[in-house]
Amino acid sequence: MKKLLKIARTIIKKAVPFALIIVILYSIIMNNQREQDQKEIDESFTNQLVLANGMLNNDYNKNDDEGKTFLRTTAAGSLYSSLNLMRFSSYNNNDNRNNLFGAINNLYLCMTNSNSSRIIFTIYNKEVNQYLVRIISNPNDEEACKALDELTYSVLNSK
Repeated sequence: MKKLLKIARTIIKKAVPFALIIVILYSIIMNNQREQDQKEIDESFTNQLVLANGMLNNDYNKNDDEGKTFLRTTAAGSLYSSLNLMRFSSYNNNDNRNNLFGAINNLYLCMTNSNSSRIIFTIYNKEVNQYLVRIISNPNDEEACKALDELTYSVLNSK
């Protein structure tokens, strides 16, 4: 029995360093995977904003009613997707998250209202484009987020 205990202790002493190495390697791999997943979510978030901005850059007045509806609903869908992705993005954990959410949410609400979307597409298209480009480049751009939020809020309340 003593011999068996001695063998067990020897095995444990030799196995512990290997187990620690495996645990450390596993932790490093999982951390890298988490960082990669976070990066992909952040990229998906900004890609949805790029898609929405692409719709907003079309000449609204050159489209028939069906084309206008397509532009509006596609932009709204991309904005809605970006709002949902924002919860999981790294941009949800910063001081500017309320401004960023407000800007995207109000633009989304504008796109879901035919009168507000027409105003955005025809009157404020250039400004919205400039703000979105800045937000896409840097979602933490507080000035661009606030400006887009205020612009879209005023459009929503101008009935």
